[in-house]
Formats: sequence, structure tokens, C-alpha cells
Amino acid sequence: MACTIPDGNALAPAVKAAVAKRSRCLTSLICQLCTGHCFDANYSDNFHTNAGDNTTCPCIHVPRQPNHTYPCRRTHRHIKEHVIFHCVKTTSAQGQFLQGLGSLRVIFQSQDLMSRLCNFLTHTESSLFRPLLSPLSETPEPRPEPWPDPHT
Repeated sequence: MACTIPDGNALAPAVKAAVAKRSRCLTSLICQLCTGHCFDANYSDNFHTNAGDNTTCPCIHVPRQPNHTYPCRRTHRHIKEHVIFHCVKTTSAQGQFLQGLGSLRVIFQSQDLMSRLCNFLTHTESSLFRPLLSPLSETPEPRPEPWPDPHT
């Protein structure tokens, strides 16, 4: 999904954009999104079937808007397409960074669009960066310390 037709040894646009952001976590996440091996429900279902991983998007805990007309709150599976394009937790960032976009296939073929996706993922501290907490967990695991920047 992530690659365009190879141009010699040149990096794919998706990888170029991720590397330009100078974040190992982000570059890793982009590679995971490209290969389908990110922290989402589909990965858990395919590779950790008996682990009891949480696969429900945390947007279920977002307070309802007063003018909400639906009779009940819907749960959504925590899959990359939902998190990036449809999750109510990131609605404002979707408008800010991903306006007019709705397909990872299209985004992965353009370095400019990938840069917008990288900005979105970083700005929202996307839940795709790490496994979801189980619903029974009360405290999140501590975040690892960032790698020092060798250029500073």
C-alpha cells in the first residue's frame, strides 16, 4: 500500500516524509502503517488472538455533545482508518491536517500528503503509537524517554 513504483534506490515518498520529521517513533509508526503491523485491532486479531488486547477505540469515552441525536453511543474498533479519518477524539486535527483526504493509499504516494499525516499523528499523539490500555488499567505505562538528538 505504501509504495509507489520504485525509482532506483530512492526512498518511497512515505518514508521520505517520515524521515524528514526526525522522529524514530514516527518513522517506525509510518513503516508499521504501511505494512499493517501497527498497534490496531486488526493486528491484535491476526497476531495476538488470545492476548485479550483492548481493540475498542478510546473515543467511546469522549463526552457526548448536547445536540447529539443518536439513541446510543457506538463503539468503534481501533483500526488505523478509524483513528486517522473518523475518530471523534481527533476531529479538529483531521480538519487541520487531513482536510480533503480519506485514503491512506493516496496519502502514502505523496511526500507532501505524508508530511501532513505525520503532522497529524504527532499533533494528536496518536493512539497508534502504542498498544491501547486495557479497559481495566487505571494507570498508563510510563512513556519511554525520547532518544537524544545527535545534532544538538
